[in-house]
Amino acid sequence: MRFISSASFMPFVRYRIALGLAIIALVAAGALSPHAAESAGRRARPRGAVTHSIAGA
Repeated sequence: MRFISSASFMPFVRYRIALGLAIIALVAAGALSPHAAESAGRRARPRGAVTHSIAGA
């Protein structure tokens, strides 16, 4: 907590703005789809989820 109260958040703010601008630029250039997860046709599985069944069990 001492770091948070004494350090500036400006590096974090700059990082987030730069990341946002990079994502916007990639979407505008067509290199990144804003609907990539939807077009994959499936949802992410939770960690440790069983993805197959064992026959006869």
